[in-house]
Amino acid sequence: MSSNYPSLITNRLNLRAFTLFDVDELCSLAGDRRISDMCLNIPHPYLPETGSNWISDHSTAFNEKKAVIFAVCQKNGGKLVGACGMELEFSDKRGELGYWIGHPYQGNGYATEAVLETLRYGFTYLFLHRITATSISWNSSSAHVLEKAGFQKEGLLRRHVLKNGAFADLIMWGILRDEFADE
Repeated sequence: MSSNYPSLITNRLNLRAFTLFDVDELCSLAGDRRISDMCLNIPHPYLPETGSNWISDHSTAFNEKKAVIFAVCQKNGGKLVGACGMELEFSDKRGELGYWIGHPYQGNGYATEAVLETLRYGFTYLFLHRITATSISWNSSSAHVLEKAGFQKEGLLRRHVLKNGAFADLIMWGILRDEFADE
C-alpha cells in the first residue's frame, strides 16, 4: 500500500488502508447476505478472489486520485468491522461516499462515526465541495446514518437498480462543505 495512504483515528475507530491480511475477515463480514442485500456493489457470495482483487485496486485508485477506501477497525484490538470510503471526482471537487458495517457490529454507532470522519477528511484534506451518497429504499438504517451525518435527501431514482431479482428505488443524498458541522 502507498506510504502516503491516510489513516484516520476517531474515539473508537481506526480507519486505515486495507491489506491482503484482511481478506478472510472481509469475506466473512461482506459475505453475509444481510450486508450484500443492503449494498449496491457487494456481490453474494463474496469470494476470497473478489476481496483480494478489490483490496489490490485501492492503492492504484488512491494514487490516481480516483478513490480512498478505509478498513474500519476497532481502535482497541484492531478488529475489522466494516469499510468506508469515497470515489473521487476532483475536476468537480466531489466525492461519492459508500460504507458498510458487518452485521455483528451494527447498532454501536460505528457507521456514523466512520462516515463523519470520512466526511471530515474529504472536506478538510481533499478540499471537496460536495459529497453524495445513495441508499436503497429499504435500507432505513443507512438513511438514518446519513441523516445523522448531516446529509440532505435530494431525490429518488425510481426502480433504478436491479437487486436480488427486483427493481429497487435509490434515495439520493448530498452534503456541501459549508453544511458539514465539524464537531
